Amino acid sequence: MSPATQILIPTRRPLVCLITEGTSPEIDTTLEIIKAAIGHSVPLIQIREKQLKARSLYELTTAAVKAAENSDTKILVNERFDIALDAGAAGVHLPSYAFEADAVQRIVGPDFIIGVSCHSATDVQRAKELGADYATLSPVYASPGKGAALGIEAFASAVREVEPFPVIALGGVNAANYRAVIDAGSAGFAAIRYLNDIEELGKLMETL
Repeated sequence: MSPATQILIPTRRPLVCLITEGTSPEIDTTLEIIKAAIGHSVPLIQIREKQLKARSLYELTTAAVKAAENSDTKILVNERFDIALDAGAAGVHLPSYAFEADAVQRIVGPDFIIGVSCHSATDVQRAKELGADYATLSPVYASPGKGAALGIEAFASAVREVEPFPVIALGGVNAANYRAVIDAGSAGFAAIRYLNDIEELGKLMETL
């Protein structure tokens, strides 16, 4: 990970990452949540809208980027680095089954944030070695449809193995447990259900 890439990652800690729900066919609904998150100074927003066609995803991303222009919020797109580039987003988040981080970086260049979804300490180590800027590690806690939880001890161990590489906790993170992942050494945490609740998001950001 080069110095030029490192400075693109928000320095605010904890590094809160809102992941969009991916359930609404209407981009206006998702954009409203994104704008609210920007207003609350959320450092990272990952647009994860698998149900949208490419054109709609591009339009949503372009609108999100425009909304974030005068803020410190970075807009990332799940998997579609081509759309992220064309729309002017700050980066891409790669699922575990997608391209490797080093291959994507050769295409997009060094001034583009690359995050990677990981599910084990080995995955996180590989993401670091291949030049990713950060990794999410999940599921830390039980989360519907996400398999067995890693648990906070295994999560903390994985984080220690790659320090100071930024690892973001994902999976079952909520108001009751987010401080535990921070105490475990996490750079921050990501969530879908918890952070897409705008009222809860506002309360959270006021306390950080």
